[in-house]
Amino acid sequence: MTKIQSYLKLILVLAVSFLISSFCDRRVFLAHSPRINPFFGTELAENFTHPFRSVRTYLASITIFTPSPEKALKNVPFSVIAPGVYAKTKGNTSYTLIKEDEVVYVEYQLNIDGKIIKVKVPQGQPAPVAEMFK
Repeated sequence: MTKIQSYLKLILVLAVSFLISSFCDRRVFLAHSPRINPFFGTELAENFTHPFRSVRTYLASITIFTPSPEKALKNVPFSVIAPGVYAKTKGNTSYTLIKEDEVVYVEYQLNIDGKIIKVKVPQGQPAPVAEMFK
């Protein structure tokens, strides 16, 4: 074995031991102390499953696999739910549109701890109770 090969092996062993000790310092031991982390196993399992979970989330978000709600409901007409509230649905996809300027509000004044608070509620909804805001 040549000198260069033995130096390369020594450098490789030092690098691997540094990686192992830095891994253990952050995960196995608590706060740079000799106490062992009781949750080490669950944290290690979480670190190994995390990349796969993010890939799964990314693949689910790609529009090739699932069409966007705008595309799925493009030809479905809106139905009026209440004044200013429109909705359309097809299968398990739904879209709700609220036009604030078309909604009719009723304004209530509530006395909460000596302060008068004005609350707007859509017409036809039950009046708010002061206990809801405490």
